[in-house]
Amino acid sequence: MRSAQLGALIALAACATAGEKETERVRAHLERAEQHVRDRAPSDLTPAQQTRRTNALEHLRLYIEAERYPINDIVEYQSPIFVDASGTRCAVAELIEASGHGDLVARIANTRNLARVADLADEPQLVAWLSEHGLSLDEAARIQPSYSNTTKSTWEPTASVLGNLAFGRSGDGAQAAGGLGVRLGARRNTEPDGACDRCVYGSTSLAGEYRREWTDEGSTNLVSLLVEYELDRFADDRRHYLNGGPLLSIDGNDSPGDGFGGQFGYGFSTRGGDYPLFAELVLSAFTQTPGTVIRGALQLGAIW
Repeated sequence: MRSAQLGALIALAACATAGEKETERVRAHLERAEQHVRDRAPSDLTPAQQTRRTNALEHLRLYIEAERYPINDIVEYQSPIFVDASGTRCAVAELIEASGHGDLVARIANTRNLARVADLADEPQLVAWLSEHGLSLDEAARIQPSYSNTTKSTWEPTASVLGNLAFGRSGDGAQAAGGLGVRLGARRNTEPDGACDRCVYGSTSLAGEYRREWTDEGSTNLVSLLVEYELDRFADDRRHYLNGGPLLSIDGNDSPGDGFGGQFGYGFSTRGGDYPLFAELVLSAFTQTPGTVIRGALQLGAIW
């Protein structure tokens, strides 16, 4: 128990360090941008523009000090993000929001959330807002940071136990089957290596599966090599995935006989949760005496 707690504390410390580094990087960017904009105030601004520009820069200073910056949990590379999943705004979005133009912030976040300010020159409302506040598009682009979301990949062993119930057809007609099996393999996890300590980017695994199945025609050993690909890019405890691979039927008796084919499935699992269970819908087809076997199956099991 103590070793598990120590491991959790070390992991939390690593995440905090990554988050702190990202915060420091974003803050340094914003402070450089703020100083650049303050040092280059245009001389042809109207009094109203000067006042709004000053107010915007004062609000920018408060934003910098608060250090509540958005988290890039959308793409796996450094990118601007207007508003993140928790509603935290980037510096430019914060300044627009503070001036009473939340509708503009919402529209850009809904339609062009990852756009760079330089690419928003075709947004008339944004251009008008910048003009009213004595800011140029280049200055706003300088203020806007990008947010890191780098990833790392690790390998870990994976194991499963399962039971299944299948229905289909063989050469002799309708067929029902039931079985028990195990899977052993390795899983490649892609995880965050930056400020987003809550993000998980899914995984790919390669596992060997053995099932012993019984039918009214006899029993057989089924061996397969399964590749599994998670469909959820940002999953937590619930994961959807596809898997499939070649399937070999091995039987020392004459019936139902040896054979070869493949299987493909869709699954849902709670791997990583308190109860690491999974359910799969599987379609398999393989040759076997006296002909081709085609089955649909429901598989249930536990996964680690």
